[in-house]
Amino acid sequence: MILSSTLLQLGLLDSELIIVLIGVVAIMLVVYSKLIAVVLFKKPLTGQESLIGKKVVATSDVNTSSEGEVSVDGIIWKAKLAEGSEIVPKGNSAVVVAVSALTLVIKKSSGQ
Repeated sequence: MILSSTLLQLGLLDSELIIVLIGVVAIMLVVYSKLIAVVLFKKPLTGQESLIGKKVVATSDVNTSSEGEVSVDGIIWKAKLAEGSEIVPKGNSAVVVAVSALTLVIKKSSGQ
């Protein structure tokens, strides 16, 4: 009853009302779709996937013959070199390129 009296005051006819409602629903769908897309393509904040791309600091030498240790956000991880990567001496930084079980696969940072 209140809705119909409000629509009469606005002077909207049935066809105009349908067009307005379709427009409102279309705008809502576009906004909702945009929000879903943002959530789907957001970088993970937890789990192994979140470590990829992070900068690490070697706490021991990491070379091709043996695993070493690196620090990520204050946590010590085992690390091994990626295929064809340079040796990462203790104290130097590297980047995580993959995670294999509980071992980080790293490569030397390009800035060094």
